Amino acid sequence: SKWTPSDRQTPSWVLTRVNRFFRELEKLFKRRDATSNLTQIQQQFLDLLPSDPTYLFPETDKGLGPCAVTFIQYIEDVLVHLCNQEVYEQLTKEEALLTADVLHADITEWLSKYKHVIGKHAYRFISRHINSNMDSPFGQFYILYKIHKGIGNDGKWPTRPVSSDVTSLPHALGKWVTEALLPIQSQQKSYFKDSFELKAILDKLVLAPNALPFTADAHSMYTNIKTDPALASITEHIRNKVQMGENKKKALIEGMNI
Repeated sequence: SKWTPSDRQTPSWVLTRVNRFFRELEKLFKRRDATSNLTQIQQQFLDLLPSDPTYLFPETDKGLGPCAVTFIQYIEDVLVHLCNQEVYEQLTKEEALLTADVLHADITEWLSKYKHVIGKHAYRFISRHINSNMDSPFGQFYILYKIHKGIGNDGKWPTRPVSSDVTSLPHALGKWVTEALLPIQSQQKSYFKDSFELKAILDKLVLAPNALPFTADAHSMYTNIKTDPALASITEHIRNKVQMGENKKKALIEGMNI
């Protein structure tokens, strides 16, 4: 949150203690110029890289930091994904803007219908988001390089496509839907929080001495999930097996389908 309480909202003893803490903390650190371990040529080359139009420095997968790739190569690697007509559909500018207008209207209608169900804070958050992003209603597409996988047989680095919806119209609604689904998700028998919890579960397994482990990796898992059957299955589960108020169930189901 970007909200910061004013001095009037903060007790005086809190401000006094915080100021005292920072004064004592500053005494422990002294600013000094560090000696660079780069040669002059290396530093000049490093300074020139950000302004070189032929190179980009995208992030890598698994949080392994940035990498360097030529602008042309990045475009080619992106188009490998975007040209896959089984996953992506190309729209004209007019079609995209019309879709955004319809989406804005659908979310606005949903907000009006379920204003008292979702609460005032969620209502304000979603309303503010769709109105502030109407001028640029679309998400952003980029790729992450899987440098931990190594170069493929085609001589290219594999990439992970990312469709970021942070700036898109449905982002705020999606956050509300996600928060509503999380308690349902955690109740599933197949649920585990993260890889650390999975390891803890596996550590408790007692296997025969001749048992062999098998692992598998899904290829393009999310883009291969059929949206309509998935929504129908989740909707049926919410209606028949989830303990939740009927109005919230309706809000959640309609929100998912938007």
